[in-house]
Amino acid sequence: MSTIVRANFFNIDLPKKPLYQYDVEFIPDGKNEPIADGKSSRVKRRLFELVETAPAFKNLVPDQTTIAHDFSKTIISIKKLDMPQNKKVLDIQFYYPGETPGPKSKTYKISIQYIRTIDSDEFLKYCAGDNMGYDSSIIIRALNIILAKFPSSGLTPNKKIVNFGQSRFFIIETQPDDLGSGLVAYRGYYSSVRPTFGKILCNINVCTAAFFKPQNLGVMINEVFGGRGGNPKGGIGYKSINGLRVSTTYLGKPKIHTLKGIGGSAEEEKFFWDKEKKTVSVAYYYSKEYNMTLRNPLWRCGFYFLQDNKKAFIPAELCTIVEGQIFTSFLTGDQTSAMLQIACRSPKTNAELITNEGLAILGHTGNNQILNKFGMNVSRTMEVISARVLGPPSVSYKGKTQRIQENTASWNLRGVQFPQGGNLKNWAVLVIKDGDRADFGGPDEILPITDQFVMMCRSCGITVSDNKPRALQPCKLTPLNFQQDPMREQAERELRQRLDAICNTPAKPGASKTPNFLLVMLSNDNKNVYNHLRTLVDCHYGIPTVCCQSEKIRKEKGQLQYLGNIALKANLKLGGRNHEVGGGALSFLGKDTMVLGGDVTHPTSKVSVKYTPSIAAVVASFENTYSLYPGSLRLQKSRQEMIQYLDEQVAERLKFYVARNPSKKLPQRIVYFRDGVSDSQYAQLNEKELPLIRKACAIASNNDPKYNPKITIIVCGKRHHTRFYPTNDKLTDNKGNSAPGTVVDRGVTTVANLDFYLQAHVGLQGTARSAHYFVTHDELGFTANTLQELVHNMSYLFARATKAVSYAPPAYYADILCERGRCYIQGLLAGRSKDSSSDAPSTRSGGGGGGADKVAQRKAKAEAEEKAVMEEARKTWENGPRPEVSGVMFFM
Repeated sequence: MSTIVRANFFNIDLPKKPLYQYDVEFIPDGKNEPIADGKSSRVKRRLFELVETAPAFKNLVPDQTTIAHDFSKTIISIKKLDMPQNKKVLDIQFYYPGETPGPKSKTYKISIQYIRTIDSDEFLKYCAGDNMGYDSSIIIRALNIILAKFPSSGLTPNKKIVNFGQSRFFIIETQPDDLGSGLVAYRGYYSSVRPTFGKILCNINVCTAAFFKPQNLGVMINEVFGGRGGNPKGGIGYKSINGLRVSTTYLGKPKIHTLKGIGGSAEEEKFFWDKEKKTVSVAYYYSKEYNMTLRNPLWRCGFYFLQDNKKAFIPAELCTIVEGQIFTSFLTGDQTSAMLQIACRSPKTNAELITNEGLAILGHTGNNQILNKFGMNVSRTMEVISARVLGPPSVSYKGKTQRIQENTASWNLRGVQFPQGGNLKNWAVLVIKDGDRADFGGPDEILPITDQFVMMCRSCGITVSDNKPRALQPCKLTPLNFQQDPMREQAERELRQRLDAICNTPAKPGASKTPNFLLVMLSNDNKNVYNHLRTLVDCHYGIPTVCCQSEKIRKEKGQLQYLGNIALKANLKLGGRNHEVGGGALSFLGKDTMVLGGDVTHPTSKVSVKYTPSIAAVVASFENTYSLYPGSLRLQKSRQEMIQYLDEQVAERLKFYVARNPSKKLPQRIVYFRDGVSDSQYAQLNEKELPLIRKACAIASNNDPKYNPKITIIVCGKRHHTRFYPTNDKLTDNKGNSAPGTVVDRGVTTVANLDFYLQAHVGLQGTARSAHYFVTHDELGFTANTLQELVHNMSYLFARATKAVSYAPPAYYADILCERGRCYIQGLLAGRSKDSSSDAPSTRSGGGGGGADKVAQRKAKAEAEEKAVMEEARKTWENGPRPEVSGVMFFM
């Protein structure tokens, strides 16, 4: 069914004159090398500000509205600058606002070099489809720099704006929304240039991010770290302090310091004071040097490094956190809930914010002298685009087809049985007691619940060979102690003991010593306990396991639905299949195709131990309903997005396919859904991962030259800012979003590639986000319609839900499997190495420079550290999931 939607894209009129690009290098006095890209962004920003006020630069550029820059390395000018040999060098004395430059101020040589002339005519030909070899990234970057100058230069009237890169601009509110534990939320706007067929558009969206709360540092430390000691109780960790800017006024004027960490209290921290020739405390030093008696001498200190690598301490009570500093690590559960409440807006509200506030914040309302000088204009109305709504497939169960209600993309389990039920036998129950009020008592409380679980399994079509669990094992955990055992290592030992006891419980004759299935009653949602449990059952014992919350499973209201959800997961882990899509919905795949899903998850910056490995997951179908996707996991080089051992992982999946597919043959076609890849990495998939898939085919076929399956690679993207707003009230869900099944393949898609946006699901809250599908390589000969129908129908195959999901299940499964892999190395990911106290404040290593020998030494040290961290990860990982679980979807 055809429809019309609005999209958060705005037409751009390009400059008719050429643009000139210049690169800028900042060379510190006495050094030969410039500041590296990506380093010292705050220093570079200030240097750009100083350059703009320098008389020599003003002579070069009399009208500052004729240039734009990225505060890092690039200047874009509407006029060619008058520089001999296309180069100019300036000397700049460095100082921050509020400081006075003096003889000791650092100086920099600023080198400005002409790079290229950028003409929009070739870009327009590219958008018309006539010049597909053209590299559009250069002019797109230049246009983004021009568009970013207005909001990033403080020109927005009556608003203080802080930018991050050239695409995100946040409004610093005087009364921001509080997220708790030292963080607040600021609303902002995302802006980025996107070429499409026949047009150049600006994608603008509302965004919300967490920032450090501008408050006294000591107050934050007490709230988050528990005063004098303790571990973080909020999303802020010790490593989050590295790079935090604070302001002090005890010298009579404001001064900004960049902290490297947190030390002990002002009474505890001591150093040798040359003035009095003795070791003194920080509190004593401030009392004598500045005639200050600290109000809170037991509060902790922040520190930074001096040039001789010694720590300089500042009492936290004297520091105020500078506003506008973004927080880039994970939030706590409570903070995430608060953020969702703040950031989730209805589609109508979202669209109105963009047009009523966002355009003005970004300077697109006509009063932007910079855009006027550059000859650019941004439309004030959203693009209107043709779309269509695909109908849902039929969802099949054993002898019955479920009806999907209009515009809901969902159904229920009432009165149906799984098309293939597993077998519940030789099973056990582990009841974890962690001091929660919902903890179960004795067997008399638990057995009625397990009986209801068995009844639900039987009613859903699972064969129940053993009505009662062979073992019902309670596990009372030692109470949480942040100081002594923050990662709950004692709980891991106690879980191991109880699991050993279960395995030592006599089984029926002929049954394995290890249970075939384990039902776990969790006391609460403690992540450390859960991660320890998952590591043990997956990697050490090899027991397919389903976890449930004691509080939810014993509550009468909603109990049947909760038990039904548990049965969905249990059937997958017992080797069953939950539902199918029928009516030829997957006919294109036939019976000789293997569908792959791949994803990589990375350690978190400022949280994880340095060199913590990334985790790669690959899942694959093996039967002809394309409902089941067991998977393979690997550790790989830290923060590497391309899957390092894809050949091994795909070869495992191909061998499994041969063993379990009715044909007992290798697939003739492979469709690979890849999650988590950015636009700039599309080419790398074809260059690096495609050859590894071909290598896997050679491995699985014992190098049979005749085996050469056709391969298609499709990227699934959810981390984009494209939003669609319906114009037909009949084609919406109950929250005002577009109807499930809405497909957009024109107007805002790429110029000449096979790509489209599909919203297959009903959004739970806020404005629904479509998945973006982009084909990087296609040997199967997909048409746009065929691929869109296939992906939409597959969205109804997610095994643990009775609704369509937001993106293709193979990619979704790979993402979930990656998350399971994170359980196995939770210590390293949380910043805790068993070989060192990694969550404590870091210390500075030796300074830069020093010649080739020192460079070699640093490289060797880094390689040794990386190797040690990988070895620690492999130790806790063991050999990954055991064969007893890896043949089923154990991660669901």
